[in-house]
Amino acid sequence: MWLQHHQFKQCIEDWWSRMHRIGYEECKFKTELRKVKKKLKNWNKVFFGDVKEEKKLIKESSKKSYFRLCNTREATMVNQNIESGAVGIEQTQGKDLNDWLPITASRKAKWWYSAFHNVTAMVGAGVLGLPFAFSQLGWGAGFAAIFGSWAITFYSLWQLVELHEVVPGKRFDRYPELGEHCFGPRFGYWFVMPQQMLVQIATDIVYMVTGGKSLMKFVELLDHNVENVRLTYFILIFACLHLVLSQTPNFNSLKGVSLLAAVMSICYSMVAFITSIKKGIHHRPESYGVRSHTEVGKAFDFLNGLGTVAFAFAGHSVVLEIQATIPSTPEVPSKKPMWKGVVIAYVIVAFCYLSVGISGYWAFGQYVEDDVLISLRKPAWLIAIANFMVFFHVVGSYQVFAMPVFDMIESYLVQHMRFTPGLLLRLVARSSYVELYCISVEEVGSAQGKSMLWPGGSLDPRLEKLSGKRRDLIEIYSISLKILYR
Repeated sequence: MWLQHHQFKQCIEDWWSRMHRIGYEECKFKTELRKVKKKLKNWNKVFFGDVKEEKKLIKESSKKSYFRLCNTREATMVNQNIESGAVGIEQTQGKDLNDWLPITASRKAKWWYSAFHNVTAMVGAGVLGLPFAFSQLGWGAGFAAIFGSWAITFYSLWQLVELHEVVPGKRFDRYPELGEHCFGPRFGYWFVMPQQMLVQIATDIVYMVTGGKSLMKFVELLDHNVENVRLTYFILIFACLHLVLSQTPNFNSLKGVSLLAAVMSICYSMVAFITSIKKGIHHRPESYGVRSHTEVGKAFDFLNGLGTVAFAFAGHSVVLEIQATIPSTPEVPSKKPMWKGVVIAYVIVAFCYLSVGISGYWAFGQYVEDDVLISLRKPAWLIAIANFMVFFHVVGSYQVFAMPVFDMIESYLVQHMRFTPGLLLRLVARSSYVELYCISVEEVGSAQGKSMLWPGGSLDPRLEKLSGKRRDLIEIYSISLKILYR
């Protein structure tokens, strides 16, 4: 059965290649196309499969192909076989576009690459806010929120790993491609792509501000004479660093940066854990109640705490792209090494989150700050090092979250704007992205690095000046966005 299927399919491919060489005029081309359609209708579905799908492919190819007839009547054809809205396969100067785009240019990653990529994407600076979440939720609800979020995200990540190659012989390397498979070519693309880009870009904005703040805190702890330097200058330093790092050709080339970021995230988590334990031994609070004392305040704190925990479990928006860097064969599909790395990453995540969350709340109780490093204060040199580690971590995380954006921008410029793939296009496109959001991030930086409209942020201190009712409405909006996007 499958042999006959393959023979018929090979016949169709041979006919298609012959049409390319001959250079049929459009009228003759349509005549031959009708003949093939008639053959497909009469073909036994048991042996061939879905006839409609084969017809659809031929129709799309006919619409997206054109002939340029020379004086000798020899035809030259440029085949634009582009999947609707997603990055498909295009022959550009004899080279497959997927061999140039950053997500799929290199498929040589090992299983441990996926481990530290996932750690970099997930164990963000949000781990330092988990003690604060405990102070809003209490011991019982805090443990339930962390374990529940861990289990839910672990299961959903497993589903994404399985879906990467759910169709035999095809890999869904990007979220829009999977969206097209699930919801259809047009709706699936426009339903998934904007949401992913929103998460990627907004996360980069938050990390740019966080990186600037961490660097500023590091410098201030070392030299008190620079306390009056504006945050904007440190954000510019962060952006200048990314003007260089953004020229990394593909996702797999980020392995060194991502590994350093993963190590830094574990290190500053351990600094917070050990220092909190030492602090708690000598000055442990007598009670561990929640922060608010009114029923309304407790309700808002509870929702805000859930949002903080949910935001800490980030990283799913780059899972398919991480798996795309891993080679796949019929004997060893990419899901096997990917899943191995995911398990290791989630063990590290559980250890870091529980150790920091429990120790920070145990040491400071309901008076812990939203960043546990602020509560620690001393020794100053150790807190300075921890802030520098946070800086290095968000440098790597920024690149991990930016790669899908670079891939989307470059594929659009090549396929729709007809730019030639190359170093110049990469330099201009990626540098423009970094510069654009460096300019836009200044407003976020003026809000102390936390935009009230972005789900990863907390409330702006300026909201305290608003009326209680209006402030409550904005707080509900902020909390709902946190939970929705994480």
